[in-house]
Amino acid sequence: MFRYEENTMSHSSPTHRKGPDLKKFLEKFPVIELPFSLTDEHKLEFSQFNDPLTLDELEAYILPHENEHDEFTEYVACIRYPDTKDFHALVYWKAGLLKHEYILATYTLDGRLIDRKPLSGLRSQSDIIVQSVATLETDWMIHIVEGEGSADLHSYEALESRLIQLELLADGRILVI
Repeated sequence: MFRYEENTMSHSSPTHRKGPDLKKFLEKFPVIELPFSLTDEHKLEFSQFNDPLTLDELEAYILPHENEHDEFTEYVACIRYPDTKDFHALVYWKAGLLKHEYILATYTLDGRLIDRKPLSGLRSQSDIIVQSVATLETDWMIHIVEGEGSADLHSYEALESRLIQLELLADGRILVI
């Protein structure tokens, strides 16, 4: 895993700056077969088998688009969508102190961000734990099931789970349906 230890970037600029080789960055995200489910258990596999992201790669392709991070935040390269011809679609894992999540980010062929959406993960909100799982489908639909329970793990209401649907569009935008 990579731990970001320096907060020197200006995060207000949405533009991509010259930096590390985009091809090398993309190679850290193995192409997967769809359908694929992103669960909490996968994060260990990704951190063990995928090459770590460098500080230069983070500063060029991820951190300019992250609002919440500090010296304890970790980023791990996870997967890349297959068959995207006009853009790149990557999933990375972001872990902070009370929140960790898989994030889908799409980029132009030259590395500029098109869109970004959290997919699944776990977050703590006071005495409530919110957990979600995402399934990436072959038709580029993304189904997210989100549920919450008490932090003491004694109560969980499955009937109160929410279904969220996203669609990855042919131009790289991510649409909430």
